[in-house]
Amino acid sequence: MALKTRAISKYNVAVNEQSGKVGNVRYFQKGGQTYVRAAHNSAHTNNRTDAQMEQRLKFASLSALYSQFAAIGALRGAFTRKEQNQSDFNAFIKVNQGRGIYMTREQKAAGCAVSFPIQISQGSLGVVTTTYKAEGNVVKSDIQVGDITGDYTIGLISRAIIARNRGYRNGDRIVAIAVGQDGDLTKPFVSVTFTKLTLDTRSDTLLNTTEFRVVDGTLAIADIDFSCCIGFVHTSDRKVSDCTLLSINSEFVEHFTSEEQWQEARNSYGTTTGEILFNDDQGSIYDNVAGED
Repeated sequence: MALKTRAISKYNVAVNEQSGKVGNVRYFQKGGQTYVRAAHNSAHTNNRTDAQMEQRLKFASLSALYSQFAAIGALRGAFTRKEQNQSDFNAFIKVNQGRGIYMTREQKAAGCAVSFPIQISQGSLGVVTTTYKAEGNVVKSDIQVGDITGDYTIGLISRAIIARNRGYRNGDRIVAIAVGQDGDLTKPFVSVTFTKLTLDTRSDTLLNTTEFRVVDGTLAIADIDFSCCIGFVHTSDRKVSDCTLLSINSEFVEHFTSEEQWQEARNSYGTTTGEILFNDDQGSIYDNVAGED
């Protein structure tokens, strides 16, 4: 015990006489005592590397697009697998963080946005797959309806969908979501539209064929006459399917993901370190969950 006591005493004397920095540890004297703190690296870290700027610019473009959904109260309840206390906005950013386009500072300030293939819902129901058919500008879902021709009622098509597709039942809702592209390559804007079909096997109402049609035995949207991204979402009670939008016309996407646009967007923010590239508006999104109108 005596040897241990003497060793500790010699250690305390050595520490009490130290002041300054040794490796990642800083010693300093105060009131006759020696205090130890972790030393901070004072070297400046470049927070505007190409990789960091690319991520920030992608977040900026996603925020601009999200705000277009939030402006019409859309996407509320679209992310049923989000973490506790996580907002719809943060869930949207998280699932789309690998995507994004590059807008300049001026374009973002003007509220510009580009329609590109983002994920707009995340849930437990099966994905509704979409394909584009150039003839007739048709976007087809994989929701099977069968050989139905002429005028048909919502009741008839509802019974066909429920009979031919697993997981569909009376009262479920099918939503077609289109993000149309407006403006030009200097000032792009988007318009968000929703078309809804609520399955009702007893309805005698004729289906509005300007909204949904039956094409090749599947539920479809026809006469798509603009550059857009589009997708189908299936909702049942509080459950929702995953949906990633399908791009119909890639001209805007190709332009705003190009190396030239990336460089222009990066340069527009200058070199200051205090610039905030994020828009943290927390809009509620998605009024298309079954049971909500």
